[in-house]
Amino acid sequence: PQASSASGVGMTIATAGEWATFQMVARDNFFNIQTQGTSSDFILKMTKFFRGTDVQVPACPFKTAGASAAWGAVTSAPDGVLMGSKSDNGTCYSLLGANGTSYISYMWTGSGNYQMHVQIKDGDVESTISNGEFDVTIHPSFTDTKMSLASGSAYSIATVGLTMAFTVQTRDRFENVRDTRGSAFTAILDGPGGAFINASSLDNLDGKHRLTYRATVSGAYSIKVMTDGVHIQSSPANMSVSATTPNPAAFTAVGYPLSLVGPASRVFHPPLPGTLPPRPGS
Repeated sequence: PQASSASGVGMTIATAGEWATFQMVARDNFFNIQTQGTSSDFILKMTKFFRGTDVQVPACPFKTAGASAAWGAVTSAPDGVLMGSKSDNGTCYSLLGANGTSYISYMWTGSGNYQMHVQIKDGDVESTISNGEFDVTIHPSFTDTKMSLASGSAYSIATVGLTMAFTVQTRDRFENVRDTRGSAFTAILDGPGGAFINASSLDNLDGKHRLTYRATVSGAYSIKVMTDGVHIQSSPANMSVSATTPNPAAFTAVGYPLSLVGPASRVFHPPLPGTLPPRPGS
């Protein structure tokens, strides 16, 4: 086993929730390629960088015939793969090829940088292959709108007349934070008196979207953030839009006593309670 080696794209890169494949070439102690098949099982052990915790996948089941149907388009996780919040495990399969070659496909759910250890299990003996330790980057999967989150105070409070902005962080179905472009979000604000606002959306190309809006009517609003009619987490949400700072030029005055103040008047003295000011000409 120490003379055996692995090769293929799946040794260095994969996507969460999708199958990645690499091949194993079995050699004898003199590095001759074995022309006969081997029924040994393989073990993958993943260590996530900066965490130092080993998460070991059970030995990949050996297959002597065609690939499992689970190798096709993945619409649901196979046995052994968690789909829940922040799950971080996976499963794998091996398939015997020709001339001492085996193919290993694995699926992992947590994105990040890992070190993968590949071992061959023959009976009770587990041996590491010659290049059995290598770095693997698991990228997040496609955006899952229902898992994406809005952040920023402008998602709940705003001020009339000001341009407000909040952020939507895209995540995949495993709640992995995405860091590349993808999806398009719309935000709609429904306010008092039929006030209706469509927010503008900008893809920052780093997994985040910046949404901006400007309200002109104060009051209680409802905000919805969606992609193709699917809401993000915590959408719809309540929002409060407050009035802006006072603008004296927009003030108005009403009331009978004000008509008594002539152009030359400097100070208006209100009448005493229970009395009326004299009418002009009286």
